[in-house]
Amino acid sequence: MFKNRRRFIHRSTQKNSIPLIKRYKKVFLLFFGVIILIFLIKFINESLKVKNIKINVDKLTCVENDEITQRIKSQIKNTFFINSTQLEKDIKKKYYCVVLVNIKRSGLNKLEVEIKQRVPIAKVIKTESQNLDSLIAVAEATASSEAANLKYPDFSVTEASAGTSFAMDSQGMLFAKNIDDQNLQIIYDATDELTLGKVILEGKALEIIKLIERIKQIPMDINTVKVEGDKLLIDTKPKLVFGLDRNLNTQFASLQLILLKAKMNSGEISATSPKSKQIEIINLRFDKPVVRYSK
Repeated sequence: MFKNRRRFIHRSTQKNSIPLIKRYKKVFLLFFGVIILIFLIKFINESLKVKNIKINVDKLTCVENDEITQRIKSQIKNTFFINSTQLEKDIKKKYYCVVLVNIKRSGLNKLEVEIKQRVPIAKVIKTESQNLDSLIAVAEATASSEAANLKYPDFSVTEASAGTSFAMDSQGMLFAKNIDDQNLQIIYDATDELTLGKVILEGKALEIIKLIERIKQIPMDINTVKVEGDKLLIDTKPKLVFGLDRNLNTQFASLQLILLKAKMNSGEISATSPKSKQIEIINLRFDKPVVRYSK
């Protein structure tokens, strides 16, 4: 009887202990799984942590290289979670002279960052705006007698910002002040308030520089270049007025034809008379350019 009772108690104990072991077994497995997961995440994070950043950058005009290098390193934590688009946007917003930030992985925890600076194509200086009433007030005109009575804009320039110049790139972005480059073309602006980070000339910056180079190749000596409203005023001989709201290539082609015709007429006149009228101003803003001769 006692033997049967012990067997009953033993079997009852086994039945009660089996669910308890299974329950603790699941807890232990979950606990060890969490521990392994934590170590795994830590290992991956350490593996992907940026340990070496190689930054290739030219000498920047708007910031010291060390400063921008430290800023990039502080924003990059590991090689996996990198929002290169946002990083480039932030850098370009803070440093106007930067035009490109290119990030490449060169290993599991190594990065290579390439930074390119904007290339200046001209210096822009603020000039006092002239009285708009003195600008050309004319529709299309062809007769020289009509052109002689037209009022033309003032080509003179007066520096309004104590000689402060802004470096401008091909996109019209003003990205640096007072850079030391004597070979850059100076453009006087009588229209815009000039500030760093501003884009001017509505995408015409590169076209204007190319136009100026073509005029120099004619050859014509250029004294000053001035932008006022939608007009490009080039002080040379003869003085030139271009419309920025029209195709500059078409206007340049018209200029070439006018100069060629004037040269031919000059040869004919000089054969019969020692005196001939000189062209003073050519206004190319209209379908039929207006030519004004000296009195």
